[in-house]
Amino acid sequence: VQALEEMYSVHRRTIVKHLYDYVQAGNRIDGAQVQATSQLAQEQQATVLEAFRRSETPYLTPIFEQFGGAIPYDELSLLRLVLLAGGTQAGE
Repeated sequence: VQALEEMYSVHRRTIVKHLYDYVQAGNRIDGAQVQATSQLAQEQQATVLEAFRRSETPYLTPIFEQFGGAIPYDELSLLRLVLLAGGTQAGE
């Protein structure tokens, strides 16, 4: 993700959005590589990933509210992509 940001001079959220759409369309990416770009501690990543697993919706707002706004939307979006891509090893 970071290399793409630098290569194409675009925001992280734009890349994550396109990668999410790409995976939703049935393509594969390396979720572990995406997860490595998270700025959260591994324990926080694991907690957020578990919240997504338990959630009945793919939307970010319920998870954002669950954490009282402490986890930025950019990180939630990235970790939702990680979960979708199968790279969920943080803290496990």
